[in-house]
Amino acid sequence: PTPTPHASPSSPIQEQPTEISVSSIPHLNTLLETCATLSQEVAELEQDKHTPALEIIKLKKRVKKLENKRMHPNRGRKIEAIDANEDISLVDVETQVDLDAEL
Repeated sequence: PTPTPHASPSSPIQEQPTEISVSSIPHLNTLLETCATLSQEVAELEQDKHTPALEIIKLKKRVKKLENKRMHPNRGRKIEAIDANEDISLVDVETQVDLDAEL
């Protein structure tokens, strides 16, 4: 016996109404307003999600900076001590070499 192809029953194609009835316009307006409101809320929620993430990044940078400063507590203090002592003056080595060469 040879298999016979199964024919699918053809369903009638339903035609979409081409005209919008006057009574459906308020519903359409309500749907559009709801869509706009929900879109705005989604945008605000996404912004609210990004704000704490940026704050976390800033705080992590600050912590790292403070940790580096704590690891090198004398960094910068030597220059302050030299500036405080009036008997010591900092000289630019390249300028000093140029002055010595002229003499």
